[in-house]
Amino acid sequence: VRAVVDATYVLVMDDESRVHKKKVEILQQTDDYVLISSGLQNGEMVCTSRIGFYLDGLKVKVNEKPLLAGGN
Repeated sequence: VRAVVDATYVLVMDDESRVHKKKVEILQQTDDYVLISSGLQNGEMVCTSRIGFYLDGLKVKVNEKPLLAGGN
């Protein structure tokens, strides 16, 4: 799953569309999804696209169509 970095981190985006690595607790992970039990706040945007390299504060383009929990 592209959202997970180094097995216990995800990349989240701030209000300026810059990415930051954030430690999370993963409850379950498959090839298709990740169930995170702690470490994220309601409303935080998680980067789900593959990034060639990670640099804290890297500015990214945000897809305006949000994904809903449960794959809807």
